[in-house]
Amino acid sequence: MSSVTLIAEAFGHIVYSFTRGVTEYYNPEEPEITARVFDPLLNNGREWFHHPVDEVIYQQYSYRKATAQDYLPSSAVRARLIDASSVEHPEVPDSQIEGDEAMAWKRLRPSVLLSACQSMYIGSLISFLTSTFVSSAFILTSIIISLLFIPRNTKALSPQEKSAEKLEANNKEQPASVFSVKKILELLHIPTVLYLITIKIITGIPFGIFQSMFSLVSMEFFKLEPQQNGFVMSYVGVLSIVAQGLIVGVLSRRFSEPFLLRGAICVIASAYGLLYMVTDIYQFCIVIIPMVVGGTTLNVITTSAMTKSVTVTKTGAVLGLSMATNSLIRTVSPTMGSIMYKNYGWPSIGLLGLVVNAAVAFTSDTRGREHGSQDG
Repeated sequence: MSSVTLIAEAFGHIVYSFTRGVTEYYNPEEPEITARVFDPLLNNGREWFHHPVDEVIYQQYSYRKATAQDYLPSSAVRARLIDASSVEHPEVPDSQIEGDEAMAWKRLRPSVLLSACQSMYIGSLISFLTSTFVSSAFILTSIIISLLFIPRNTKALSPQEKSAEKLEANNKEQPASVFSVKKILELLHIPTVLYLITIKIITGIPFGIFQSMFSLVSMEFFKLEPQQNGFVMSYVGVLSIVAQGLIVGVLSRRFSEPFLLRGAICVIASAYGLLYMVTDIYQFCIVIIPMVVGGTTLNVITTSAMTKSVTVTKTGAVLGLSMATNSLIRTVSPTMGSIMYKNYGWPSIGLLGLVVNAAVAFTSDTRGREHGSQDG
C-alpha cells in the first residue's frame, strides 16, 4: 500500500472523529429543544411562568406594554419549577448555559485530538491493514527461519557422489530454459519418479474433488452458515499443521518409506469409506482426521522419495514436476466434482475415493516394496 493511501486513511480518521465529536456536543442549526434531551419543565423563555409569574400569555404574542416588567408590581418576584425526579440535568444558571454553548467549539479541541489518536490506534487494529501487517510479519519470520536453519544441501552425499555432481556441474552447458519438455521426459523415464507421480495424480483426484466441492456441500448438505464453514476450514488447517509438523516426523523415524506409502493409501481409502456414510458435520469432523493424516503423510513421503531418486541438479526440476501435478488436479477436479455432485450427490465423492485408493493400495503392494528397496 502506498504512502499516499496511508496518509489519506489517517486524514479520514481525523476528519471523521472531529465531525463525530462536534455533532455529539453541539449542533448550532438545531433548536434548543432538539439539541438536548427534552424536559417539559426546562425554562427556555417561552413558558407562561418565565420571569414574572403574572404574565398571562406567551411573551412572544403578548402586548409588551401591558406585560413589561416595569409596569408589573410583582416584577421582582421570580419563580422556577424544579423537576425533583430528574437527576440527569442539575440546576444550571441560564448565563452559564449560554456561555457553554458559545464555547462549545473551543471545548472540543482536546477531545478532538484524543478522539483522533484513539481512532487511529483502534483503526490500525481492526482495519484491513491488519491482515497485511500480520502476513508480512509471518513472511519475514519464515524467511529468517529458512536462512538460519535450512542447510544449503539437504542430501547426505558420499565422496563419489560429490565428485560426480561436481563433474556434472563443470560440464554443464548453457542454462536451459525454464520450461523444458526434454527435462520433464528425462525425469519421467526414471521408474521411481514415474511411479510416484502416477500414484500422486490418481490418489489426488478424489481429494481435489472433495476439496473443491466442500464449500458447496457444507452449505447445501450440512446446512452450515458461512461463519461455521470458516470454523470447519480452520479446524482442517490445524489438523494439517499438527499432522505435518508432528505426526509425519514420528512415523518417518519408525517406519520405512514404502511401508508409510502403502499405509497412508490404506488410511485414506478407509477415510473415504467412512465419508460415504457421513450424515452430519460432527461425523465429518471425526472422519476428516484420518483423511488429513493419511493425505499429509502421502504427500511428504512421495516428495521425499522423488527427491532421493534424482541427483542434486535435478532436485528442483522434480519438485516442480510434483507441484505441477497439484495444479493439474486442481484444474480438472472442479468440473468432475460438479458433475458428480449434481448427478449422484455427496456420497458419490466418498465412494470414488474409496474405490480409487483401494485399487491403488492393492496394485502398489508388490511394486512399492520393490521401489522402496531401490531407494533404500
